[in-house]
Amino acid sequence: MTPRHDQTISENPLIPTPPYNGPLHISAIKGPNGSVLGLTNCPGRRHRSLGGKIWDRNLSADFETIEKWNADALISLNQNEEFTTLGVPEFTKLAKVQNFDWYHLPIHDFGMPGPEFNAAWDQHGSNILQMVNGGARLIIHCAYGLGRSGTFAAKILTAFDICPKIAIEQVRRARPGAIESLIQEQYILTGGRLSS
Repeated sequence: MTPRHDQTISENPLIPTPPYNGPLHISAIKGPNGSVLGLTNCPGRRHRSLGGKIWDRNLSADFETIEKWNADALISLNQNEEFTTLGVPEFTKLAKVQNFDWYHLPIHDFGMPGPEFNAAWDQHGSNILQMVNGGARLIIHCAYGLGRSGTFAAKILTAFDICPKIAIEQVRRARPGAIESLIQEQYILTGGRLSS
């Protein structure tokens, strides 16, 4: 059985409780060539989670925080239907008109990149890697900013010749609880290399 995020968080005191409202928290990871990878939960999230937690974020305020963080791009790893489930059905429409680039690379919750991700990566991967290589500031999010976000951030680091184990450690040091499932960890350690 796959754990729910609420279970993962509540059972591990080392994992900080996400901000259900208030300022958006962005965990920063130093990347190659002065780049920064920021991990966060889904901006604007507004719903009651399976564990009964009430998310009451404001999408406009969260996008403003991302802009003030000087993000060059926002990378969403949620699947299309997830935005509605998370209470932000307008997310994709509004993300496209912000002052930062927006990339949508869907991955199943608790999973690793599959066909949908690969198709989007074929279209946008080269640009994303060029941004990282050029020292850009990228924000990566999924629902909680842990599993998929941590997995993708670590995989980006490995694309720049950082050892997979060290990439995992860097991501987890910046965002405790990141990379939630064994399949995600194995993808970083043994999965194919992200290429442009």
